[in-house]
Amino acid sequence: PVNRIVLAAPDGRIYTVDPGGGGRKQVSPVTGAGFPGGQFTWPVWSPDGGTVLFSSVLEKPAGGANVSLIRAPAGGGEHVTLYEDDPLSQGIGNGVPHFAMWSPDGERIALIAGASQDLVTLLIDSETGEGIEGVAIGAPVYIAWSPDSRFLLVHLRDALFIYQRGEGAERGRRSLQMGNPALNYYAPQFAPLDNRFVYGDEIDGSRRLVMRLADGVTAKDLGAAQGILGFRWSPSGDNVAVGRGDESGLFEVLSVVSPQGGPERELIKKRMYGFWWSPDGRKIAVAAASRLYRVSIDWSVIDVATGAETPLGTNLPSSEFEFVLSFFDQFGNASQLWSPDSKSFVVAGAMLKPPAVAQPGGELPPPPRGEPEQVWVVDASGAVAPTPIGEGFLAFWSPR
Repeated sequence: PVNRIVLAAPDGRIYTVDPGGGGRKQVSPVTGAGFPGGQFTWPVWSPDGGTVLFSSVLEKPAGGANVSLIRAPAGGGEHVTLYEDDPLSQGIGNGVPHFAMWSPDGERIALIAGASQDLVTLLIDSETGEGIEGVAIGAPVYIAWSPDSRFLLVHLRDALFIYQRGEGAERGRRSLQMGNPALNYYAPQFAPLDNRFVYGDEIDGSRRLVMRLADGVTAKDLGAAQGILGFRWSPSGDNVAVGRGDESGLFEVLSVVSPQGGPERELIKKRMYGFWWSPDGRKIAVAAASRLYRVSIDWSVIDVATGAETPLGTNLPSSEFEFVLSFFDQFGNASQLWSPDSKSFVVAGAMLKPPAVAQPGGELPPPPRGEPEQVWVVDASGAVAPTPIGEGFLAFWSPR
């Protein structure tokens, strides 16, 4: 499929649809025939757009659930169960069974899953689920693939290490020589086209944003990183968007820095949850704390060249989409909100109109409730209002 959106619907199924909401195809199995009371959720596109991973949660007659990771063709067809969770697993978060991320070559899947005692990070074969390689045990944990699919970066608690695929002595886990990897960031990230990566470190008592090569030796300081830190490479690898904030968990400033050197360029100041580059590298979608309602998101797009900001509407995210926003850098390593042509992006939940009456004392009112959770296509130019394309609580755009 080309230019399609995968969504998780309230009927417990996974579908792919055209950007206008038509051409709906059911990807997940039909409930019954081994899937009684099944719910399917958290879809992930394969790199070529031909396949979708998703989590299956099947109710047990005696209570509890069987949880597994399933692969199926994006246009519908025969499914394959790749991984079955420990029966005592509670998932990796509230309502989040797994985090799955394809290797860029499509051969392996990096999987974070629950176990009886802690989270486990594994590599499995994308076709069969076989050839399981144990990478890490514990949490919090965040991961990133190298573009050549040879390396998996793992940020486990306050340590950062690299796991190398291969045979014999080459294969396995290798610690990286660093100062004191900081806890003020979540997911490291490889550059899109080579084995440079960025992460947070603490050097001589100062928190820094650092770029290294996969050999773990060659390093470059990209600037101070006090408070929380989030970052995303541009699609070309020429720039890194950097969010910095206080300990509240929100970013306060969004800037762009070049790994080749030169001054950092500030784009905006506002309280932000996350930010996503468009595939053409010209725009950044920003999810900011709403100025209209509590616990809501004001979406906008920043023109990277000029710094001009286009407001695009207010969103009350579904609980699942809110989880994506909370860990935007990790989900940004695995999934895409933007359309391949960089003209639109998807959000899930409800789109809200401005309140009719201002709240006394200048406090923000709570968001209106009762609106159905839908998937919305947001026009990045602002010329067209966000368009609902069907009920759903999660959605991601195909990679091409």
